[in-house]
Amino acid sequence: MVYLRWVSEMSDFMVLAAADVSCWHDEADVVIVGFGAAGACAALGAREGDAEVLVLERGSGVSGTSTNAAGHFYMGGGTRPQFANDIADSSEAMFDYLMANTPQPDPKKIRLYCEHSVAHFDWLTEQGVPFNDGFYKKKHVEQPTDECLIWSGNEKAWPIHLQATAAPRGHKVAHVGSEGGSLAMKTLTARNEAQAVRFQFDAAVGHLVADDGGRIVGVMYRHFKEARFVRARKGVVLAAGGFTMNPEMLAQYCPRLASEKVHKQGNPFDDGSGIQLGLSVGGAVEHMDSALITSPFYPPEELLKGGAG
Repeated sequence: MVYLRWVSEMSDFMVLAAADVSCWHDEADVVIVGFGAAGACAALGAREGDAEVLVLERGSGVSGTSTNAAGHFYMGGGTRPQFANDIADSSEAMFDYLMANTPQPDPKKIRLYCEHSVAHFDWLTEQGVPFNDGFYKKKHVEQPTDECLIWSGNEKAWPIHLQATAAPRGHKVAHVGSEGGSLAMKTLTARNEAQAVRFQFDAAVGHLVADDGGRIVGVMYRHFKEARFVRARKGVVLAAGGFTMNPEMLAQYCPRLASEKVHKQGNPFDDGSGIQLGLSVGGAVEHMDSALITSPFYPPEELLKGGAG
């Protein structure tokens, strides 16, 4: 067909004109690109609005970085596990901490996140994601138990503790050890299936499709060697992964991580394709030079000392 020859001649991430698409293979109200934790929650949110949802996932099943995570969510302001452990917290204290601990904070965005944090926790539990009321009080990068709460940031460190009331806000999925992310994704996947979200795996989205007015009305993806077009009646959500596994993007945006001495965490599909898709239609990026670098080796807590000078 004509469109197959046309697709083979296109450059990566070029925006396609809807008028030139001769065959739409599928359609949905909302098309979501990527099915990690963000895509799973976006799909459920769209279904709560009675939208028909189609998820396009590049992997051959539910996998990716979210499934490899320990399953920590940073939430506070008075969640159930905080109340159960007599931990006083408020959205304002959480806001003060994040403002003090963020190099270039966006007050409006941070306040919105903090004010809705308890609702986020409640929503996750409503989807079936399990959190118990345990509190792991020792120092550890990730608690080896199934306990929920942990001191996961710099809440008690100087000078942060002088600027914000400290409270443990790391909430880990109730799973012993470091596979809480996998349990969270299994739970969210089952919830998506129960809500009639449709999935297409092995779907590598390479282009967004726009109408004459510039509105995004669909995507083109490859299913192995076949090019397919999907119409989005209401919108497209880009929820693909980061760019950890893209050496060119690392060198351009975050050269500190590009070094061979740094072990990159992620999965092979964290190649920045979602970012490239957003850029292709005029999207803006920021903080691309930021990175979370962790050293998993540190002294036992009883050997760490500190005091006022």
